[in-house]
Amino acid sequence: MAPLSLADDYPAITWDQLLMQSSMDISSQDDISPEILQSYIDAQDKRLPNPMLSGKNVAISGFVVPLEWDQNSNISEFLLVPYYGACIHVPPPPKNQIIHVRLKEGLSGIQTMDNLTVFGTLNIDGNVSEYGESDYSLQAESIQHDTEHKQQALLWAATLTLISGLAICIGWLIGHWIQYKSMTLMRILLSFSAGTMIYLSLAVLWIQMNTLSIGLWMFGFLVLLVLNKILHAQGKLTVTALMIHNIPESFVIFSTAMMNVWLGLLLAVTVICHNLPLGCGLVLPTSQQARKRQFYRALFTGIVPACLAILMYLFLRSVLSLEYLIHLSALAGGMMLYVAMKEILPKAEPLQNKQSTILGMFVALIVMTLLTMLITMG
Repeated sequence: MAPLSLADDYPAITWDQLLMQSSMDISSQDDISPEILQSYIDAQDKRLPNPMLSGKNVAISGFVVPLEWDQNSNISEFLLVPYYGACIHVPPPPKNQIIHVRLKEGLSGIQTMDNLTVFGTLNIDGNVSEYGESDYSLQAESIQHDTEHKQQALLWAATLTLISGLAICIGWLIGHWIQYKSMTLMRILLSFSAGTMIYLSLAVLWIQMNTLSIGLWMFGFLVLLVLNKILHAQGKLTVTALMIHNIPESFVIFSTAMMNVWLGLLLAVTVICHNLPLGCGLVLPTSQQARKRQFYRALFTGIVPACLAILMYLFLRSVLSLEYLIHLSALAGGMMLYVAMKEILPKAEPLQNKQSTILGMFVALIVMTLLTMLITMG
């Protein structure tokens, strides 16, 4: 929390206050054509900076994109942006949503994408940098990390990420219990697991339909094909594919929850919903001793990627591009298609049990489509 003197002298503003009110209002229109809607969106992007804030003392919170360092390697200038990843991992916001912050002297302890509050005098004098063009500049008088908020966000983000990973182990326990109760239900769950993997594999490919992603996707499929020919390692290939898939997924959950815990919760629920059936796919009919190894394998598959993702965020987020994670997802996508077709689906015995196989895969398609729509709307 800001000291009273700072709070009084530098009133807090929101990012929306940086913009002039749009001259175009469509809220009262009953019939909005695509042309009108596109015109409105274009007008929002071109909204001018707010001249009423020029020369005013303000406090505003955002994320750091470093620009300049002094001779002691302390940050002296940076861009303040409204959301995590802007200008580095994802495209920059419009220039009326970027503030060029200048410090009186360099400060240590500030990292890329740190969330902090800046107190200072705001001016409308644009600047162009390698990370984007800004309409505003701010001469900082004080900077504060919201330590308490950051600790709470860290706790929630870590909890959601670890629970999402543990869902694979819980899914294994559910599958292990069901295989002794009803083989028909177990076949449906295995088909559901295979359908989920196929959906995720094709979804990753569809999101990044470019030559590199397609090449990595095919490479992932061929790698497991070759490894299976050499090692004949049933089950271990599934673990490999799931771990590679879960690292970028866990990173997205953690980084999103650090910024917005509710959006992070939504992502975590979505991941849990497809990790549970993926865990069922790790179940193999074995002896008591081998079942213990399976359990530890499922626990390892869920927890290790989650822990790696948390460490990557804490120590590598300044150099880790979202592009790397997308490429990793493409590689895992090809692996997951192989696992679904060659390891999971055969255990459901689709030729002998066509109805249960079709039902499981159809339900997987419906559930995953609904979850994707939920994430898009969120």
